[in-house]
Amino acid sequence: LVTVYLAAAGQKPIIPVCVIGRGYDYRAVIPHLSDLKAALTADELSALAEVISKSSFAPKGTAGQALKPTVEEIQTLLTSTLPQIIAVNWEPEAGKNQLAAIVTTIADRLKQQLIPVERRATKTNLFTSGKKIVAV
Repeated sequence: LVTVYLAAAGQKPIIPVCVIGRGYDYRAVIPHLSDLKAALTADELSALAEVISKSSFAPKGTAGQALKPTVEEIQTLLTSTLPQIIAVNWEPEAGKNQLAAIVTTIADRLKQQLIPVERRATKTNLFTSGKKIVAV
């Protein structure tokens, strides 16, 4: 949770990899993220906010000090970010070719996420008479 929160708060690329056959349940994540107070113990919640605020990547206040986010702020950012990202599926038993394909997919997604939004949103399509379209 800490890594995903810090990446989302810092607007860094997030490319999840789902290792097939290892028990990850997409449907179970939403209720967990939607109610962190119920999903985590009080000590875990406190530790989560503390670790985030001590990270060098933590969001900074106007005076440059690290901000200690509330549980609600962590929860809001995670629930608005994580479920929207489509994971890359990887089957470790599938062999070298699939591993190479996954690495290529991850590199392509990373490149796409690092392109400034302005450049992605202003590609011209010859079939739309020069109208600007959003590249997907």
